[in-house]
Amino acid sequence: YVKTKLEPVELFIDVGAGVILKKEPNEVDFILKEQVSALGKIKLEISARLGELKSEFDKLLRELEPVRQK
Repeated sequence: YVKTKLEPVELFIDVGAGVILKKEPNEVDFILKEQVSALGKIKLEISARLGELKSEFDKLLRELEPVRQK
């Protein structure tokens, strides 16, 4: 038997705009899951936009092909 004392653990987390807060581990877990989810959505939006831009670029290349061959 070893006598111990549990002390609350608090972590610091950046919640955006340079704001750093002290939170408990379960709160940090929730915030991080929300941030990861938001980043996943942003990644999908960027991928979709990149696909659109690639299509536009390919279209422009096809339109310029006759000019290049002259």
